Parts: sequence; C-alpha cells; structure tokens
Amino acid sequence: MRLPPVDLHRRHHARLRVLLRQRNRLRQATHRREGQMKISERLNTILNDPAASYWLKDALRSATRRDIVDAINDAETLLAILQDRFDKLSAGYEQTRGGK
Repeated sequence: MRLPPVDLHRRHHARLRVLLRQRNRLRQATHRREGQMKISERLNTILNDPAASYWLKDALRSATRRDIVDAINDAETLLAILQDRFDKLSAGYEQTRGGK
C-alpha cells in the first residue's frame, strides 16, 4: 500500500523533528561536558578530532586570532544566513512534496 504524498511528507517531517530533538539533546550533553573543560582543551579537542570538518577547524583557528566580539558578531550573522537558507530550502521541499 502506497501512502499519499502528503502522508509521506508528514512522516518525513515527523522523523526529521525526532532527529533534530535527539541532536539537540546530544549537543546539550556535549556542551555540559565541555563546559567543565578549559577553553583551550575544548579548542584542542576539536582541532585534533578527525571527524571535525576542515572548515570548522580553519574557522576556529581564525576566530582565536580575532577580536572576540567581532568573531561572535560574524558567527551570529553566518548562523542567521544559514538558518534563513535552511528555512527557504525546507519551504521549497514542502511545496514540491504537496505540503501545506
């Protein structure tokens, strides 16, 4: 039995919401653990992590050489742009899948 496209879309988004909640819980637990570490230890952990992206490592190296307020402002701007992009892509996906 095939589900109508709307049902598949709802199932996809329900699964996506579950995954996002799990990711957020993992991040919170990681942040709590990392909060107990010194900043330099946290930085070294990421820089030495083979799973961390080169982009992130380069951004961290660059940010540590900059004024902290400027680095934070730029990071917040980048986050806002990426969130907007994600929202637009998600909305486009919903439209192509027959979402509301």
